[in-house]
Amino acid sequence: NDGTPAGYYIEHGQSDQWVMQLMGGWDCYDQKTCDERWMAGGGQFLMSSRSFPPTISLPGILSGNSSDNPQFYTWNRVFFSYCSSDLWVGDFTHPAPGIGNWSFNGHGIVDAILTDLLENDALQQASSVLISGSSAGGMGVLANHGRIMQRLNFTKVYAVADSGWFLDIAPFLPANCSVLTECPPQYSLPSAIKVWNAQLDATCTALYPGNEWQCMLGKYA
Repeated sequence: NDGTPAGYYIEHGQSDQWVMQLMGGWDCYDQKTCDERWMAGGGQFLMSSRSFPPTISLPGILSGNSSDNPQFYTWNRVFFSYCSSDLWVGDFTHPAPGIGNWSFNGHGIVDAILTDLLENDALQQASSVLISGSSAGGMGVLANHGRIMQRLNFTKVYAVADSGWFLDIAPFLPANCSVLTECPPQYSLPSAIKVWNAQLDATCTALYPGNEWQCMLGKYA
């Protein structure tokens, strides 16, 4: 969000199979909520790469521990760090990017990481790829899996949206979208996709003219 370069983490396995995970971490959708997100501490990891450590211990299905991750520990494992706050769909660069002048480039970050892995690593030789994500990352999987499959059309691609299947159901209590954590997706997304210049699947958006935001939700995507 602050104009710093995106990044990812990779641990190579003893396989031609790959598992990739889009990091989660909710989003922000206007000046107020993004400023609050930064001030709340999200700026350390969720809006900038300034504090990204050189290495991390990959969790869950990205773990290299055979006891923790018996299915995938031998695969090549890639963690897409989340610093765009746009559910991995944005395509907006502020003319003067920096703290307070927020950019949203999740869509391009996905493309750039795939390009790097294809051109500078062994992804081109993959026999299968699993793309996964949780929460905001799960919504990113729903929004991006189609074009990821197109880019990796030389192999089998599977997608798992973990905890990213948000429902289009009105909340019991009135939504308070002045508070970031109290605004359900169906209230924030209509304006958010405009702020982010969201790049959504054209086949889906053609089905919901005027309600293109619905393509971010599993029921419609």
